[in-house]
Amino acid sequence: MSLRRKHFIFILLLSINSSHAAVINDPFAYFNVYSLGNIGSANDRYNTDFQGVTGAAGDAYFGNFGFTNNNQSEYVFHGDGQLNMASGGFKGSVDVAGTTNLSNFHITGDLFAGSDVSLSNFSISGNLNHAGNLSMSSGSAGGTILSSFAYQPEIDFLSLNQLFRDTSSSLAQRADTGTIDYRNSGGDLHAIAASGENVFTVTAEELRKAYAFTVTGPADAVVYINVVGGGDTELMDGANWHYLGGVKNDDVIVNYTNADRINLHGSNIVNLLAPDADIYFTSGVHTGNLIAANLYGGAQVNLGGFDGPIPPTNIPEPQTLMLFLMGLAGIGFMRRRSQRTTS
Repeated sequence: MSLRRKHFIFILLLSINSSHAAVINDPFAYFNVYSLGNIGSANDRYNTDFQGVTGAAGDAYFGNFGFTNNNQSEYVFHGDGQLNMASGGFKGSVDVAGTTNLSNFHITGDLFAGSDVSLSNFSISGNLNHAGNLSMSSGSAGGTILSSFAYQPEIDFLSLNQLFRDTSSSLAQRADTGTIDYRNSGGDLHAIAASGENVFTVTAEELRKAYAFTVTGPADAVVYINVVGGGDTELMDGANWHYLGGVKNDDVIVNYTNADRINLHGSNIVNLLAPDADIYFTSGVHTGNLIAANLYGGAQVNLGGFDGPIPPTNIPEPQTLMLFLMGLAGIGFMRRRSQRTTS
C-alpha cells in the first residue's frame, strides 16, 4: 500500500444490508464539506454551491443552493438532523435522518428520509423513501414512493465527529520537521518539504497577514500545517497558495489547533481541518476539504480533498481493540502453559 493511505483505513458503515449503503474508507476523501454541527441557521440560510459530498451532524439550512457530485449515481448529502432548503438542487442522492423540508428543488438521485417529509414544487428523478409522514404538493418522483421506510443511518456521525477531533489533536501533538521561511516582511510564507511526512507550525496571526503561502516539495511529500495561537476569532483572508516541485494541494492540510471562530474570506486552495471552530465563510471560493464545528455564510466550496495519510489517533477501533485483547489473552495462556511444562 502506498504512503498515501497505509496509515488510515476507517470504515463508517451501519446499514450493511441496505442496498444504498455508503462505504467510507476515508472521510477526508469522501466528504468535501463537513460540519460537526450545523450548516447555516433558520435565520441565515447558507446560499451558493458545494461540490463533492457534504455532511452535517446537526441541522442544515440552505437557500438558492446547489449540490454537485461528479458521480450523480452516488450521494451528495448526508445529514443527521433537519434538512431545510428553499430553492436549489441536489445532483446525487440525499440521506437525512431528521425532518426534511424542501421547496422549489430537484434531486437527480434518491431521497432517503428518516422522519417526516414536506415537499413542494419539486421533482425527484429516483425513489422517495420516507419513515415518517409525507406531505407533497406540485411535484413528482420518477421512481417509487416507499412509505414506512425502515430507515437506517448511513453514517455514524458521533464516531466521525470524534475521529475528526482526534485527528486534529493528533496532528497538533506532532513535532515540527521544518520551519516556515518568512519573506517580504512576513507576507510571503514558504515551507520546504522533503519526501514523506512533513510538519510545520504557523501562528494564526502570521497566516492571517500572509498574502502568499508557497509549499515546495517532491510528489511524494505530505504536508501538515498546524495553526496555533489566538482563540476567539481567526481570519484566513485568502492567501495565494502555490505548490511547486511536484507536491499538490491535495498533499497539504491546514489544522487549526485551538481556534474557536474562523472568518474565511477570499480564495483558498488548501484543505482545512477545524473541528472545534465555527467557520463564517462569507465570500470567495474555497477549494479542498472544509471541516468545521459549525459552518455559516454563503461562499462556494469546490472539490478537493486531502490525499495524505492521517496519523493514528489514541482511540482504537473496536475491532482492533478486540484483536489486541485476544492477543494479550493468547500470550498469557502460552506463558501459563510454558510455566506448567517447565515446573
